[in-house]
Amino acid sequence: SSPSPSQANALLETLQSGTPHFVRCLKPNSAQTGGDFDSALVLAQLNSLGVLETVRIRREGFPVRTDFAEVWALGWAAVVRVTPQASRLSAKQRAEAVLQRLPRDMWKLGHTKAFLRDGALGLLEAELAAEKAGSATAIQALARRRRASSQATLLAEARAKEEEERRAAEAAAAAEAAAAAERAER
Repeated sequence: SSPSPSQANALLETLQSGTPHFVRCLKPNSAQTGGDFDSALVLAQLNSLGVLETVRIRREGFPVRTDFAEVWALGWAAVVRVTPQASRLSAKQRAEAVLQRLPRDMWKLGHTKAFLRDGALGLLEAELAAEKAGSATAIQALARRRRASSQATLLAEARAKEEEERRAAEAAAAAEAAAAAERAER
C-alpha cells in the first residue's frame, strides 16, 4: 500500500511545525571492527546523506543567526568607545555598529536577527579581543608612565635635597675654616 497524498501532506505539516534535529550515524568500516576507519566509506556515506552538500550550502549562505542583543553583548565595549551615544540607538542599530567591523559581505541584518557567514563570528571575536588587548596595553602603559613619572619626581627631589645638604655642609665647612683662620690671626 502506497501512502496517499493526504498522508504525505500530513507528514510535511508535522515536519514543518516542529524544530527538527537530525542525527546521522556513520559506519567507520565495513568489517564492524573497533579502531578501524575507512575514509572512502565514510566519505561515500557523508555524500549520500547529503552532509557535504549541506556544509557547502551553509558556507555559501548565512548559517549563523543571532539576536541583536547577543551581537551587542559581544562587542559593546569597542563600540561605546567610538559611539558614546550608543545607548540611545535601537537594538538593530547597535548590532549594526558592532558588525561594521566586519566586511559587509560577511553579515546581513534581518528584522530581529543578524545573519553571519561562517567564520564571521570568529573574525569579530578575534578583532574585539585584539582591541581589548590593545586597550589593556594602553592602560598598562599609562599606569607605568605615571609610576615612572612619580618615581622620577621622587628621585629628583632626593637629589635636590642631597645637593642642598652638600652645599650646606660645604658652606658650614667654609664658615668653620673662616672662623678657624680668624682665630689663628688673633
